[in-house]
Amino acid sequence: MTRVYEFTTTSLDYGQLLIRYEYSEADPSVGLDETYDWFAFEENTNKDVTYELDRDEQKYIFRQVKQHYKEVCEDFGQ
Repeated sequence: MTRVYEFTTTSLDYGQLLIRYEYSEADPSVGLDETYDWFAFEENTNKDVTYELDRDEQKYIFRQVKQHYKEVCEDFGQ
């Protein structure tokens, strides 16, 4: 099952970003781990800047994505 979530964060280069991500559960029967496919959009222009972010910023946002999903699960008692 895939679920879609959003949150905002701040980028040094782009200011406020809207982060949209899809979470897919692990499926051991076919050898798939859980996945987080995420994209970053400038909040004012809605321009996709995912691939323009430097490596450190991508790592920082990915950690936020994982933390956001963990908090969503805690909020809904999952």
